[in-house]
Amino acid sequence: MKRTVLLFTAILISLSSCVPQKSAKSENMADILPSFQSFESTAVTTILDDALNIEAWIDVSDIEPETGNIDLNRPGYYRYDTRSYCLHAGKHGASSGEGYLIAPLKGRQASLIEKIVNSSHKHREIAQSDIQRIIWAIESGTSLLDFSGQQAIAISILANPKDLARYELDVQTNTSSLATIARTLLPKDVQEALNFYDSFKEILTDANSSYEDIERLAVLSGFVEAGPGSQLVEEGNWAKVAENTFMRSYPQSYKKTTVEILKLADFNIEKDEQNRIILFESNGFRQEISYNENLKFVTAPDGLQYPYWEIKELLLTEEGSNDRLIIKDAGWLIPSYVKLASSSLSERNLSYDLSAQNSLFDEYRNRIQDVNSAAQELADYYEKSGQAEYEAIDQDFGTLFDLNHYLKGVKAALSDSLYKKSKWLVDHFRALNDTIRKMACIIAGGCSDDRASSPSEPNDDSSSPSKDQSNSRYAPAVSTPGNTSRQRLYTDWTFGKY
Repeated sequence: MKRTVLLFTAILISLSSCVPQKSAKSENMADILPSFQSFESTAVTTILDDALNIEAWIDVSDIEPETGNIDLNRPGYYRYDTRSYCLHAGKHGASSGEGYLIAPLKGRQASLIEKIVNSSHKHREIAQSDIQRIIWAIESGTSLLDFSGQQAIAISILANPKDLARYELDVQTNTSSLATIARTLLPKDVQEALNFYDSFKEILTDANSSYEDIERLAVLSGFVEAGPGSQLVEEGNWAKVAENTFMRSYPQSYKKTTVEILKLADFNIEKDEQNRIILFESNGFRQEISYNENLKFVTAPDGLQYPYWEIKELLLTEEGSNDRLIIKDAGWLIPSYVKLASSSLSERNLSYDLSAQNSLFDEYRNRIQDVNSAAQELADYYEKSGQAEYEAIDQDFGTLFDLNHYLKGVKAALSDSLYKKSKWLVDHFRALNDTIRKMACIIAGGCSDDRASSPSEPNDDSSSPSKDQSNSRYAPAVSTPGNTSRQRLYTDWTFGKY
């Protein structure tokens, strides 16, 4: 408590030296009214139009997210419940089943809110309800000096005196007699909103008010019609929140949100003179492969022959582990340049008996169609995104074809029973699938091309916020509802599990 008193005393001293002296000329109402904006309307300004781009190229349908061991310092696909905070008191609470987009936190008090929330990671003894109460106070322009007890202690721990002094100056300026007069000249609906915040401020700092009393006023319940500017937003939209890191959110309530995080690893591949992948490594997993020298051919029903490479040996290892697996003379890969003739796909030519050669072609055809379909979806996304052409696009699509064919060939070399029984093998191929996603991300423009760096050395910026899309020093974290009648939420995804 002594620390709290000293801190607030320092803030008051700072305020007395910071209050500007206005001349009589600056008090002219005609000069001030046109630019008057209430504290409440500028404290947090994030709206639906601020949402980050939807990363529609992401497809995680082939893997299950990790729900137990959540380690955001390592690449992976994670799902967990985490803390979230209401950023718009007086609106209806979050509703599961509705769509949300991810946006950066914007507004005059965005930095202060972000600092307080991020500081709470080191002080988990502070209740989430106390942090929410502080956020509501900041949003509504309530003086933090009016708090007492545990909220005052929490403020002294989570915020530094300089930031608090700046905030209190903003509050003091907003509540000046001139600002009060200006408010009386605002439209009636705006005045009603401001009157709500006046009542809200009183209950926020009243020592006799329970958190439940505040919550009933701040978070409305039940059905609500779509508000002005609402958009139809589907659930599960991915957005880039940091380098190589993507998030989507599923709010369960204003204070708990289910998030999914996809963090892609660096990777390295090497090819031989015949453009065959001979080495793949990512996230500590390493695969070395050799081939029989002579091309093999499969005959299609129309008589055309198509080439493939037989795998001679496949070696799977993991950095820091004694586990290793060697597979010999099993599996085959299709060169990425192969294109099937239309005659090989005609219904007439596909109605033939299931001999061994024809069965092999069925698998051959299915692999090519699957790879081509995935590449076409990505090409369509790239074209619709309106990105400028870049020189490496054809080469990168070629690498994507190579990786997809490599995955199908190597996985086919393993027996289903061996693959399904070994989590180590599942992790190996998850790393390979993630690399295909990373390659798609590079093509889609969502990831930097860092293939030249060692995959065992994480990029120093891998956990940094996306610098091109956020005006904040922290990662974008606001879950913004398609229905503007519902509350936007600060989703504290870096906090970890709820």
